[in-house]
Amino acid sequence: MKARTLASRLLAASLLVSSNLPTRAEVGTVLGIVSDLVALSQFGGAIMGRTTVVPAYRLHTWFGCTYGTYGGVRFGSRRRATYNFWTNDYKYNTESWDQATGWTTLNQTMFPLQDVRRHNKRCAMSEDGRFVYNVVEDFALMVWVASVSRSGLFPPDEPYPAFLKAQTTTLSENCAPDPGTSQTTRSYEILLRNTGWTYTKMPVVQRSYAWGFLCWVGKWYQW
Repeated sequence: MKARTLASRLLAASLLVSSNLPTRAEVGTVLGIVSDLVALSQFGGAIMGRTTVVPAYRLHTWFGCTYGTYGGVRFGSRRRATYNFWTNDYKYNTESWDQATGWTTLNQTMFPLQDVRRHNKRCAMSEDGRFVYNVVEDFALMVWVASVSRSGLFPPDEPYPAFLKAQTTTLSENCAPDPGTSQTTRSYEILLRNTGWTYTKMPVVQRSYAWGFLCWVGKWYQW
């Protein structure tokens, strides 16, 4: 009974700590930096064409799961937010682990969001493995061209190389406290076309990404 009670408390706590995404208003379309791509002539450096691209991004999916065992009793909670293109909104789902039925949906109510993480943590609180606490969080972004304009004879054409960058803090992968080291993390090159979307994940795990990414088209070192 005590094990079940503590497992229930851990479950309730995990439902609170996993609610760390941006608010609903903040996860909508975010325009990137206006970027100019130019084509240069081999003779005299004259500009032969210019393409101005404004990239955009939004959160596509977020997933957070806290689970483990205590005294042989399994506990867990997980949440997911997924963008629905057709309704221009997010679908939310909150589940908990039930000893009899497994993963069970609690509700589909919107939950608050603040930062986004790529995180995989395992904390064995006892040497016999009877108390293990795991945390998994991940997210994906969708990036696209919000607007594009061209001028000149030979303006640069698609695909356009884009990048994302965010301020991050380091997270622990075990029972140790989070280091909290602050740094910037940049995405790999993302190739955008005039229409359609590209889905991407930031490359570094064990990071908390502050919401509000820098997004631009051009060279990786420009921003």
